[in-house]
Amino acid sequence: MSDFKIEFTNNAKVIKRAIADAQKTWLVQSAEILRDAVRDLTRVKTGKTKRSFNYYLQSKGDDLEAKVGSPDENAIWEEFGTGEYALEGNGRKGGWVYTNEKGEKVFTYGKTPSRALYYACKSVEGALKAGFKEVFGGVFKLSLIHISEPTRPLYI
Repeated sequence: MSDFKIEFTNNAKVIKRAIADAQKTWLVQSAEILRDAVRDLTRVKTGKTKRSFNYYLQSKGDDLEAKVGSPDENAIWEEFGTGEYALEGNGRKGGWVYTNEKGEKVFTYGKTPSRALYYACKSVEGALKAGFKEVFGGVFKLSLIHISEPTRPLYI
């Protein structure tokens, strides 16, 4: 009989944990990159809308996703426009009067869309892909099963 010995080590739990950790790391990094890009592209009058963009992670069963957005009502108007300038032409026509933050009556035909979120998504796509490769690269180097070297040479 030979002294040849193979030892199997199941690393499935370690790998699953490493994948979950990498997923969370990449999602947070990606969400921060996207949030910062949206803030950079957001039009500024008072800064309120720009500062309102943020992200959060949400779990749905085994899935984890990052959401980037703003709870500020103006953010949707900035993204898609209003009135006669609405992105898909479905805004109010003929103009209207509103009261601004200073209490003054203002007539407007609407607001042109800035598309900050749309353009931010397009601008960071390469960085997110590179970040994915960087974060997950080490995970994919792990082995599911480790086979040890023989204890002595095997002659056939």
